[in-house]
Amino acid sequence: MADSKPKSQISDEERLELAAKLDRDLDEFIDNLPKRKQEETTSFDRWEEEIANHPFFMKEVPEPGSKLHPLYEGLQKLKYDPEENEPEELALAYKDDGNFNFKHKNYRMAIIAYTEGIKIKCGNADVEATLYNNRSASHYFLKNYRSALLDAELALKLKPEYDKVLSRAANCCFKMEKYDKAVEFCDKILDKNKNDREALELRKNSINQAKIKERNERKRETAEKKSRKEEELIVGEIIKRGIQIAGGDNLTLSKLEPQFPQLFNSRVYINESGNLVWPVIFFYPEYKIMDYIQHFNEQNTFMEQLVHVFETSPEWDEERKYKVNNLNVYFENEKRKNVKVDVSKTLLEILKLDDHIIKEGTPKFVILVANSKVERLFLVVLLLSFPPDFHPQDTRRPSAAVLGVDHVSFASVAVFGSGFATVFIEKFKVTQLVFSLQIPLDIYQDWNPISAKRLLYDEVSGFSLAPVRCSRDSEK
Repeated sequence: MADSKPKSQISDEERLELAAKLDRDLDEFIDNLPKRKQEETTSFDRWEEEIANHPFFMKEVPEPGSKLHPLYEGLQKLKYDPEENEPEELALAYKDDGNFNFKHKNYRMAIIAYTEGIKIKCGNADVEATLYNNRSASHYFLKNYRSALLDAELALKLKPEYDKVLSRAANCCFKMEKYDKAVEFCDKILDKNKNDREALELRKNSINQAKIKERNERKRETAEKKSRKEEELIVGEIIKRGIQIAGGDNLTLSKLEPQFPQLFNSRVYINESGNLVWPVIFFYPEYKIMDYIQHFNEQNTFMEQLVHVFETSPEWDEERKYKVNNLNVYFENEKRKNVKVDVSKTLLEILKLDDHIIKEGTPKFVILVANSKVERLFLVVLLLSFPPDFHPQDTRRPSAAVLGVDHVSFASVAVFGSGFATVFIEKFKVTQLVFSLQIPLDIYQDWNPISAKRLLYDEVSGFSLAPVRCSRDSEK
């Protein structure tokens, strides 16, 4: 800095005078300590506190930024001031501090002290090698094996025959699975002492582990090669069959990984007959239950799979309604329309349909009891179209429509101040009833400007779907 001036070296006389002053201050401090009486606990606490804060008696280093006792500042100046000490003296002082912290397992503090000593660059190769060695040991105990090895190598540059450092370097290499390098360090130790047991044992273990690592690498490469071949084969078969996959551009096996925990290890594969075997989900809206089918051969029909699933009646089917010959199967196409599945067809025939798309690597199908109330409700899709600036107090009526499987009906919407929008569905083909749907306005508004909502038998909280008998007024 521009304003800094070199400080003058302290003379021997000044050094002696400073030491004498420290002695006088200590005597004065002890004389002025509060006298403890038998009953004066507070005075004893004060006396104990002052003793603990005195530099000659303190057990902990002051926190950074805290106010220092004048004696502590004086001691620091005597020990650490570069103008009062030779570079080698400073380096040794930091080494001693590091050793103290190392002994008390304060390895991070030890690293800081050794680093400060290294920064001095005292010019003594032995001192610098010791600092690097000690910092290497501190890193080793913190399991910072890479840093420990770097410091060990720096120490060896300064002192090539440093046995302790050679041993640590070999152990660091072993920990980092650098077995060939570990053997090299062991050989250097054995060149000087061919009977060194630790080096012989470490060398033997390094050679054995190197063989195991090499074998595992070969296995990994073989597995990766097999996986790439399998991926190319599966992806090629899916494309050849014309099966559509969501996000199918640049199709990879990662896009075919099931996202359901129950199917994590059941990705589509090719069996010995060359057939694709898929993980499939059967969903039962009436009970909000799913069946996770891990192996659905593409050449099996849905009827065959249903017979297998319902070979014994499930516990949740208390009414015993789910009979194989009385079930309908659906899937949802890209337009959110339910498509009925011909159960006599194979899985492959359904997956090849133009409007079927596999998402999350798992074909999904809905199973419903034929002609049941649940099926009728499930087949309704309500489409509402809102003005872009629609708000709950708006008096305008959005257009609305109800889509069934093979028909389109229309609906009118009335917005009331009760916090609900009521949708009147007219001329519903299946039931010949008028349905009213109450939708909370905050959800109603979220459908802006165009969206669809499936009615899964009262599945969505806050929705109410209730049939009302058709009257001549409501038909108009």
